[in-house]
Amino acid sequence: MKLGLESFSYHLAFTMGRMDIFDFIQRTAQLGLEGIQINVVRGKNWGYLGGNDSTHLEKVRAMAKDLGFFIEIDTRGTDPVHLFKALDVCHALGADVLRTYVSLGGDLATELRQAKENIRQVVPKAEELGIRIALENHEYETSNDMVRLLERIDSPQVGLLADIGNSMMALEDPLS
Repeated sequence: MKLGLESFSYHLAFTMGRMDIFDFIQRTAQLGLEGIQINVVRGKNWGYLGGNDSTHLEKVRAMAKDLGFFIEIDTRGTDPVHLFKALDVCHALGADVLRTYVSLGGDLATELRQAKENIRQVVPKAEELGIRIALENHEYETSNDMVRLLERIDSPQVGLLADIGNSMMALEDPLS
């Protein structure tokens, strides 16, 4: 098992301008970890990544590669247009996992139904690029919701990231 660090762990440092993606990569190395998980949701310019132009992405990729790091991307929602762009960013960075969650706080039943169709549209490109999609339970989705969604998507390219902290947000008992 490899251990990485999620950029959201330093959201205050990013927000206050005390850290950028390169500082974050260095901090991850100082902690002796093996990879980075970059949140591209928060703020402007692809969140904590700081942009998605090819020159910037190559610098991030090179720094992480020099340290022997794995890279994962963390986003939100299942809008295919956004996920296609996120897959392109993953590919440019050499990331083999794109993590996202379904509900953005709307009608959960509708979001889960739409997620099935949206993810099915994105799977062929993910397969082509060799990127796995990890659907994360978040503030609204229960673990059972996510398992049923995975069964309906029915693709080996898509898996579940079960976050027991997030399970509590959906009022699930983390021990059950």
